[in-house]
Amino acid sequence: MTSKVETAVCEAFRVILDLPPDPGQNVLRKESPIWDSLKHMEIIFAVEARLGIQFSEEEMGAIDSKDHIVRLAVAHLES
Repeated sequence: MTSKVETAVCEAFRVILDLPPDPGQNVLRKESPIWDSLKHMEIIFAVEARLGIQFSEEEMGAIDSKDHIVRLAVAHLES
């Protein structure tokens, strides 16, 4: 399941940030100037739509990396 989630998250990053990360590559928000608050929400909404999940407000505010999104999404899909 992780590979499906990783693919969906990487696709969101590619489309929204024009940043095609490799599946094993992490992207940190603090190190990506293009990842501003608007892009943050766009990424979250894209991942939610692709995977049929919904993050809580607390989760959305805490997300700080691509890997963090993957972990949260996997947890939602497994629950």
